[in-house]
Amino acid sequence: MEEDSDVSDNEAREDAYEDMKSVYRTAMMNSFANKLLWFEAMKRDPVYKSVRKTINRLIDTEGYEQGEALKYGILKRQFLFDKVLDIYNIPNVSEDDINHQPESPE
Repeated sequence: MEEDSDVSDNEAREDAYEDMKSVYRTAMMNSFANKLLWFEAMKRDPVYKSVRKTINRLIDTEGYEQGEALKYGILKRQFLFDKVLDIYNIPNVSEDDINHQPESPE
């Protein structure tokens, strides 16, 4: 900013923030909604249910803290992730598909 300007840097930042506040809010709400939808789907997933039971058992009966129970519970149930990978069909992707960058719409 120029020194002879009537608006200070701080005021300019505040004005810009106020102008963008609705954009930030919309982006944050969309992100939250997507995460909430994902979480609701996870609660129905059999792998999640099994891992969650293990985590809860570690906390309730073995005195684990939440973070360590989460890590150890996932580790104890890693075979479930292996089962998912065993039935996963790897898509056929050619080198052209990997190197092809989609054009951005203008």
